[in-house]
Amino acid sequence: MNTMKQTMAVMAVAFVGLWTVNASYGNHEDGDSPSVKNVVWEEDFESYAAGTAIQDTANWSNSSADGPIRINGYTETSDLGQRVDSDGQALDGNSGNEQGGTTRIWSTSRAAFPGPTADATSYTVKFDANVQYGSNSNGTSNSGLFLICAECGELGLHYQRANGKGWGFVGADGRKQHDGQQPWWWSGDAHGSITLDKATMTATATVASIVDQGWGTADFGTQPITQAIWDGITGLYVQNDINLSSNPNDANYGMDVDNIVVSQTVPGPTVHEQLTDVLAGQAALEAKLDNLPAGSQGPAGADGSPGAAGDTGETGAQGPQGKAGADGVAGAAGAAGAAGADAPCTPCADVTSAAVELACKLVGVNTPTNVPELQAFAQTIVDTLLISANICETECDVAAGIAADIDAKLNP
Repeated sequence: MNTMKQTMAVMAVAFVGLWTVNASYGNHEDGDSPSVKNVVWEEDFESYAAGTAIQDTANWSNSSADGPIRINGYTETSDLGQRVDSDGQALDGNSGNEQGGTTRIWSTSRAAFPGPTADATSYTVKFDANVQYGSNSNGTSNSGLFLICAECGELGLHYQRANGKGWGFVGADGRKQHDGQQPWWWSGDAHGSITLDKATMTATATVASIVDQGWGTADFGTQPITQAIWDGITGLYVQNDINLSSNPNDANYGMDVDNIVVSQTVPGPTVHEQLTDVLAGQAALEAKLDNLPAGSQGPAGADGSPGAAGDTGETGAQGPQGKAGADGVAGAAGAAGAAGADAPCTPCADVTSAAVELACKLVGVNTPTNVPELQAFAQTIVDTLLISANICETECDVAAGIAADIDAKLNP
């Protein structure tokens, strides 16, 4: 599940990046949003049967004087010669009054649809037409497709069969514009387009041949419009004026109309709004994923390769002192060392004299009363000296020496 969410997140980031790149081609300095074209209304007449009168339908109407609006059915073998579609249906320009009559025929067919919305920046009506122009003196003389509003007049594309006439763009003031070519040849099948621009308050129009007849595309320049025209559009009407009085055998079939598309351009959502929608949609999808029941446990994946050795950790604290071990077995006695050198020795006479001298000095502490006591006193000192003295002679009669020394001192 987490992997799916991660994939969605990556896709959202990529989508945002793509949107950002696309938006970079727009105008970011003033915050313009990308434009969006919306279809307001369209009609291809394919929902009607050939020969049907559509006077009372929801979108189309005409005046009682014009008679019912007719749908012309095209077939590959049609002897009428009209070919807006290779087959199918279209609005019949003369409401079914074909050649053979002897009168002038008017026909006005009106379609109702909404005008531009408050946020629209442009408004376009496109259509296909087939004009049967007849002879120079007779035929389709006052036909066209025009917008409907209180201030529109005959704002639209007009066709008149006469030398130096043909297609032209008529403004609300009645002024008609051509593009300087030979407009009387602009008949047969053609694309027509009328566009109103809100920013410049102008209207432009073009006519182009569906099948190339060598006369190119007619561009009629601009016509001025007003806010009242922009705000007041409620539909269009197709007008036909067919004069059969001079030559009833002329192919004066008027102007058939088909494939009408009305559209407008409005500001699209800002990049921020688009991103908000994307992220909201992602969050909603993630919420649904979170609520899905868990699937069965999948098989364990294969073990991955061992990772690289980690860094050496810090030295641990000193552990507690272990218990003392048992005494080991005593080792074997070492070999005897070499005999040491003899220590320095003291002559026997020196030991005797030292004992007498010390005894004499100590007499003041505990004075002997007779010679034997003095000799015993000196003998004690000798015994003490003999503990640490190393006498040189092997035979040393210390007592005899002390007696001799004491006698010598007492009897000089």
